[in-house]
Amino acid sequence: MKKQLHQVLNKCGFTLQKVDKSTDEQDYRELYSEDSLQNRRFYNIGAGEFAHPFWTNVDNGNDFYTEINGISKHGISHDLFDHKPLPIEDNSAEVVYTSHTMEHIDDASVSFLFRDAYRILKKGGVIRVVVPNIELSYAAWQRGDRKYFFWADWPSINANYEKFSLKIPFGQASLGQMFLDEFATSVCEIVNDGSKKRLSDQELQKIFNEMPFEEAVSYCISLCSIENQKKYPFRHINGFTGNKLQKMLRESGFQNVSKSGYLQSEVPVLRNSRFFDKTVPQASLFVEAKK
Repeated sequence: MKKQLHQVLNKCGFTLQKVDKSTDEQDYRELYSEDSLQNRRFYNIGAGEFAHPFWTNVDNGNDFYTEINGISKHGISHDLFDHKPLPIEDNSAEVVYTSHTMEHIDDASVSFLFRDAYRILKKGGVIRVVVPNIELSYAAWQRGDRKYFFWADWPSINANYEKFSLKIPFGQASLGQMFLDEFATSVCEIVNDGSKKRLSDQELQKIFNEMPFEEAVSYCISLCSIENQKKYPFRHINGFTGNKLQKMLRESGFQNVSKSGYLQSEVPVLRNSRFFDKTVPQASLFVEAKK
Protein backbone atom coordinates (compact mmCIF):
# COMPACT_ATOMS: atom_id res chain seq x y z
CA MET A 1 0.00 0.00 0.00
CA LYS A 2 2.81 2.42 0.91
CA LYS A 3 4.65 1.62 -2.32
CA GLN A 4 1.50 2.27 -4.38
CA LEU A 5 0.96 5.60 -2.60
CA HIS A 6 4.52 6.66 -3.42
CA GLN A 7 3.98 5.75 -7.10
CA VAL A 8 0.80 7.83 -7.27
CA LEU A 9 2.48 10.84 -5.62
CA ASN A 10 5.43 10.61 -8.00
CA LYS A 11 3.09 10.56 -11.02
CA CYS A 12 1.40 13.69 -9.67
CA GLY A 13 4.73 15.50 -9.62
CA PHE A 14 5.57 15.26 -5.91
CA THR A 15 9.20 14.56 -5.06
CA LEU A 16 9.66 12.32 -2.03
CA GLN A 17 12.81 12.94 -0.02
CA LYS A 18 14.31 10.24 2.13
CA VAL A 19 14.80 11.65 5.64
CA ASP A 20 17.41 10.28 8.01
CA LYS A 21 15.27 10.06 11.14
CA SER A 22 18.16 8.79 13.23
CA THR A 23 19.99 12.12 12.97
CA ASP A 24 16.90 14.36 12.69
CA GLU A 25 18.36 15.76 9.49
CA GLN A 26 15.10 17.27 8.38
CA ASP A 27 14.69 19.08 11.70
CA TYR A 28 18.14 20.61 11.38
CA ARG A 29 17.44 21.73 7.83
CA GLU A 30 14.14 23.32 8.82
CA LEU A 31 15.56 25.13 11.85
CA TYR A 32 19.07 26.18 10.82
CA SER A 33 20.90 27.72 7.90
CA GLU A 34 22.95 25.74 5.44
CA ASP A 35 26.01 27.62 6.68
CA SER A 36 25.49 26.32 10.21
CA LEU A 37 25.02 22.77 8.95
CA GLN A 38 27.99 22.80 6.60
CA ASN A 39 30.29 24.36 9.20
CA ARG A 40 29.00 22.22 12.06
CA ARG A 41 28.14 25.13 14.32
CA PHE A 42 26.85 22.80 17.02
CA TYR A 43 29.46 21.98 19.67
CA ASN A 44 29.60 19.03 22.06
CA ILE A 45 32.08 19.74 24.86
CA GLY A 46 33.65 16.55 26.23
CA ALA A 47 32.10 14.64 23.36
CA GLY A 48 33.83 11.26 23.76
CA GLU A 49 32.48 8.84 21.16
CA PHE A 50 29.70 11.19 20.05
CA ALA A 51 29.27 11.43 16.28
CA HIS A 52 26.73 13.48 14.35
CA PRO A 53 27.06 14.95 10.82
CA PHE A 54 26.18 18.49 11.93
CA TRP A 55 28.07 18.60 15.22
CA THR A 56 31.68 19.46 16.08
CA ASN A 57 33.25 17.44 18.88
CA VAL A 58 35.40 19.22 21.45
CA ASP A 59 37.50 16.97 23.67
CA ASN A 60 40.97 16.36 25.05
CA GLY A 61 42.64 13.07 24.23
CA ASN A 62 44.63 11.39 27.00
CA ASP A 63 46.29 8.11 27.88
CA PHE A 64 43.29 6.78 29.82
CA TYR A 65 40.68 7.27 27.15
CA THR A 66 42.78 5.71 24.41
CA GLU A 67 39.79 3.84 23.00
CA ILE A 68 37.83 7.08 22.40
CA ASN A 69 40.61 9.50 21.54
CA GLY A 70 39.45 9.81 17.94
CA ILE A 71 37.94 13.29 18.20
CA SER A 72 36.95 12.98 14.52
CA LYS A 73 38.40 14.86 11.59
CA HIS A 74 35.89 17.63 12.22
CA GLY A 75 36.66 17.90 15.92
CA ILE A 76 38.62 20.29 18.12
CA SER A 77 41.27 19.11 20.56
CA HIS A 78 40.96 21.32 23.63
CA ASP A 79 42.10 21.10 27.25
CA LEU A 80 39.54 22.83 29.48
CA PHE A 81 42.15 23.32 32.21
CA ASP A 82 44.18 25.60 29.90
CA HIS A 83 41.66 28.47 30.10
CA LYS A 84 42.14 29.29 26.42
CA PRO A 85 39.30 30.44 24.16
CA LEU A 86 37.92 27.87 21.78
CA PRO A 87 39.04 28.47 18.18
CA ILE A 88 35.50 29.46 17.24
CA GLU A 89 34.23 32.83 15.98
CA ASP A 90 32.21 35.12 18.24
CA ASN A 91 28.42 34.92 17.81
CA SER A 92 28.59 31.96 15.44
CA ALA A 93 27.45 28.87 17.36
CA GLU A 94 23.86 27.63 17.30
CA VAL A 95 24.04 25.23 20.27
CA VAL A 96 26.59 24.18 22.89
CA TYR A 97 26.00 20.89 24.70
CA THR A 98 28.00 19.24 27.46
CA SER A 99 27.10 16.11 29.38
CA HIS A 100 28.93 14.66 32.39
CA THR A 101 32.08 16.69 31.76
CA MET A 102 31.91 19.66 34.14
CA GLU A 103 32.38 17.41 37.19
CA HIS A 104 35.85 16.58 35.84
CA ILE A 105 37.14 20.16 36.02
CA ASP A 106 37.37 22.82 38.74
CA ASP A 107 35.12 25.86 39.19
CA ALA A 108 37.56 28.27 37.55
CA SER A 109 37.69 26.10 34.42
CA VAL A 110 33.90 25.70 34.37
CA SER A 111 33.42 29.46 34.62
CA PHE A 112 35.92 30.10 31.84
CA LEU A 113 34.15 27.62 29.57
CA PHE A 114 30.72 29.13 30.29
CA ARG A 115 32.00 32.63 29.48
CA ASP A 116 33.52 31.29 26.27
CA ALA A 117 30.28 29.52 25.38
CA TYR A 118 28.46 32.83 25.82
CA ARG A 119 31.02 34.46 23.51
CA ILE A 120 30.65 31.96 20.68
CA LEU A 121 26.87 31.53 20.79
CA LYS A 122 24.62 33.52 18.50
CA LYS A 123 21.94 35.71 20.02
CA GLY A 124 19.24 33.24 21.00
CA GLY A 125 21.70 30.35 21.02
CA VAL A 126 21.43 27.78 23.81
CA ILE A 127 23.84 25.92 26.06
CA ARG A 128 22.60 22.73 27.70
CA VAL A 129 24.57 21.39 30.67
CA VAL A 130 24.12 17.90 32.15
CA VAL A 131 25.99 16.88 35.31
CA PRO A 132 25.58 14.37 38.15
CA ASN A 133 22.86 15.52 40.54
CA ILE A 134 24.77 15.73 43.80
CA GLU A 135 21.65 16.42 45.86
CA LEU A 136 20.07 13.18 44.68
CA SER A 137 23.20 11.18 45.47
CA TYR A 138 23.45 12.78 48.92
CA ALA A 139 19.83 11.87 49.67
CA ALA A 140 20.48 8.29 48.54
CA TRP A 141 23.50 8.05 50.86
CA GLN A 142 21.51 9.38 53.79
CA ARG A 143 18.64 6.94 53.34
CA GLY A 144 20.97 3.99 52.72
CA ASP A 145 19.77 3.50 49.14
CA ARG A 146 22.51 1.40 47.56
CA LYS A 147 20.44 0.71 44.46
CA TYR A 148 20.62 4.40 43.54
CA PHE A 149 24.31 3.92 42.74
CA PHE A 150 23.47 1.21 40.20
CA TRP A 151 26.64 1.81 38.18
CA ALA A 152 28.57 0.32 41.11
CA ASP A 153 27.48 -3.08 39.79
CA TRP A 154 28.65 -2.55 36.22
CA PRO A 155 31.11 -5.33 35.29
CA SER A 156 33.09 -2.84 33.19
CA ILE A 157 33.92 -0.92 36.38
CA ASN A 158 34.44 -3.76 38.82
CA ALA A 159 36.38 -6.09 36.54
CA ASN A 160 38.79 -3.26 35.70
CA TYR A 161 38.98 -1.60 39.11
CA GLU A 162 42.79 -1.51 39.01
CA LYS A 163 42.62 0.47 35.77
CA PHE A 164 40.57 3.04 37.67
CA SER A 165 43.27 3.08 40.35
CA LEU A 166 40.98 1.60 43.00
CA LYS A 167 42.07 -0.56 45.91
CA ILE A 168 38.91 -2.64 45.73
CA PRO A 169 36.11 -3.13 43.17
CA PHE A 170 33.81 -0.11 43.30
CA GLY A 171 30.85 -2.34 44.08
CA GLN A 172 32.45 -3.22 47.42
CA ALA A 173 32.74 0.42 48.54
CA SER A 174 30.57 1.88 51.29
CA LEU A 175 27.71 4.21 50.42
CA GLY A 176 29.65 7.13 51.87
CA GLN A 177 32.58 6.47 49.56
CA MET A 178 30.24 6.08 46.57
CA PHE A 179 28.73 9.46 47.37
CA LEU A 180 32.16 11.08 47.83
CA ASP A 181 33.27 9.66 44.47
CA GLU A 182 30.54 11.72 42.82
CA PHE A 183 32.40 15.00 43.42
CA ALA A 184 35.79 14.47 45.11
CA THR A 185 37.14 11.11 43.98
CA SER A 186 40.75 11.56 45.05
CA VAL A 187 39.63 12.08 48.67
CA CYS A 188 38.02 8.63 48.79
CA GLU A 189 39.69 6.02 50.96
CA ILE A 190 39.30 3.39 48.24
CA VAL A 191 41.48 5.08 45.60
CA ASN A 192 45.20 4.67 45.03
CA ASP A 193 47.41 7.71 44.51
CA GLY A 194 44.80 10.19 45.71
CA SER A 195 44.84 13.25 47.94
CA LYS A 196 47.03 13.44 51.02
CA LYS A 197 43.92 13.90 53.12
CA ARG A 198 41.33 11.10 52.82
CA LEU A 199 37.88 11.10 54.33
CA SER A 200 36.37 8.15 56.15
CA ASP A 201 32.62 7.68 56.23
CA GLN A 202 32.53 9.04 59.77
CA GLU A 203 34.53 12.16 58.86
CA LEU A 204 32.38 12.71 55.78
CA GLN A 205 29.17 12.52 57.80
CA LYS A 206 30.57 14.92 60.38
CA ILE A 207 31.41 17.47 57.68
CA PHE A 208 27.89 17.38 56.25
CA ASN A 209 26.35 17.50 59.71
CA GLU A 210 28.27 20.61 60.69
CA MET A 211 28.38 22.61 57.43
CA PRO A 212 25.71 23.89 55.04
CA PHE A 213 25.39 21.47 52.11
CA GLU A 214 27.18 23.45 49.38
CA GLU A 215 29.89 24.53 51.84
CA ALA A 216 30.50 20.90 52.79
CA VAL A 217 30.76 19.90 49.13
CA SER A 218 33.22 22.74 48.46
CA TYR A 219 35.36 21.75 51.46
CA CYS A 220 35.71 18.17 50.23
CA ILE A 221 36.58 19.40 46.74
CA SER A 222 39.22 21.73 48.21
CA LEU A 223 41.13 18.65 49.37
CA CYS A 224 41.60 17.56 45.73
CA SER A 225 44.35 18.83 43.43
CA ILE A 226 44.19 19.72 39.76
CA GLU A 227 47.52 17.94 39.23
CA ASN A 228 46.02 14.69 40.47
CA GLN A 229 42.91 15.24 38.36
CA LYS A 230 44.99 15.70 35.21
CA LYS A 231 46.74 12.43 36.00
CA TYR A 232 43.40 10.65 36.46
CA PRO A 233 40.93 12.52 34.19
CA PHE A 234 38.15 10.01 34.83
CA ARG A 235 37.91 11.15 38.47
CA HIS A 236 35.48 13.78 39.69
CA ILE A 237 36.62 17.10 41.12
CA ASN A 238 33.38 19.08 41.21
CA GLY A 239 29.78 18.83 42.32
CA PHE A 240 26.73 20.86 41.35
CA THR A 241 23.40 21.76 42.82
CA GLY A 242 20.83 23.42 40.59
CA ASN A 243 21.45 26.74 42.34
CA LYS A 244 25.22 26.57 41.86
CA LEU A 245 25.02 25.66 38.19
CA GLN A 246 22.45 28.32 37.38
CA LYS A 247 24.43 30.96 39.30
CA MET A 248 27.62 30.15 37.38
CA LEU A 249 25.81 30.46 34.06
CA ARG A 250 24.29 33.81 35.03
CA GLU A 251 27.66 35.10 36.18
CA SER A 252 29.00 34.12 32.74
CA GLY A 253 26.55 36.45 31.02
CA PHE A 254 23.47 34.30 30.47
CA GLN A 255 20.24 35.89 31.67
CA ASN A 256 17.67 33.30 30.61
CA VAL A 257 18.71 30.30 32.77
CA SER A 258 16.45 27.49 33.95
CA LYS A 259 16.42 23.91 35.19
CA SER A 260 15.39 21.36 32.61
CA GLY A 261 14.79 17.63 32.62
CA TYR A 262 15.59 14.49 30.66
CA LEU A 263 15.05 15.29 26.95
CA GLN A 264 13.03 18.37 27.96
CA SER A 265 15.16 20.84 26.03
CA GLU A 266 13.55 23.83 24.38
CA VAL A 267 15.80 23.04 21.42
CA PRO A 268 14.03 20.41 19.27
CA VAL A 269 17.21 18.73 18.01
CA LEU A 270 18.39 18.14 21.59
CA ARG A 271 15.36 15.94 22.25
CA ASN A 272 16.79 13.02 20.27
CA SER A 273 17.52 10.28 22.83
CA ARG A 274 19.90 8.56 20.44
CA PHE A 275 22.40 11.39 20.88
CA PHE A 276 21.60 13.41 24.00
CA ASP A 277 21.00 12.98 27.74
CA LYS A 278 22.14 9.37 27.51
CA THR A 279 24.43 9.15 30.56
CA VAL A 280 22.60 7.99 33.73
CA PRO A 281 19.71 10.46 33.21
CA GLN A 282 17.96 9.26 36.39
CA ALA A 283 20.92 10.55 38.41
CA SER A 284 21.53 13.76 36.43
CA LEU A 285 20.85 17.47 36.72
CA PHE A 286 19.82 19.34 33.55
CA VAL A 287 20.14 23.11 33.09
CA GLU A 288 19.76 25.28 29.99
CA ALA A 289 20.68 28.89 29.30
CA LYS A 290 19.93 31.11 26.33
CA LYS A 291 22.03 34.03 25.14
